[in-house]
Amino acid sequence: MTILKLFFASLKPGKSLLVAVLLLALLGVLVAIFPSLSMLWLLALVLLIGILIWDFVRLFSMQEITVQRKSASKMSLGLWHTVELTLHYKAGRYSAKNLDVDVFDAYPVNCEFRLLPQRVHLQSEHWLSLSYELKPLKRGNETFSGIQ
Repeated sequence: MTILKLFFASLKPGKSLLVAVLLLALLGVLVAIFPSLSMLWLLALVLLIGILIWDFVRLFSMQEITVQRKSASKMSLGLWHTVELTLHYKAGRYSAKNLDVDVFDAYPVNCEFRLLPQRVHLQSEHWLSLSYELKPLKRGNETFSGIQ
């Protein structure tokens, strides 16, 4: 899959968009009954398209969220160890200055975890730290993959 396909595959409509489309459809039913309301439906459609375009502009102007992970280089088998994640967000020109995100670390496979995922509030130009715990269940050199 290309990066663009992966990006659009992860986009999901929010509740407010679904409500807006439902209201537009209901207004369309009213227009079928009362054709004099067709201009109102067209205005609502143009407004919805404008909001969607503005939302895409804000989405594409968003900067990356950078994450640093701090954990013990060696973890004892069967004991809980704290892993700390530090997040930094820098808003783009048109993007949101504050974000609510769900953070999940792709921890090593042979471990149990607790305190994940976590919902955090990121402010532009600020650092935020959160921690969770891991307990290795098998011996071996396990590696972390990415952060979601």
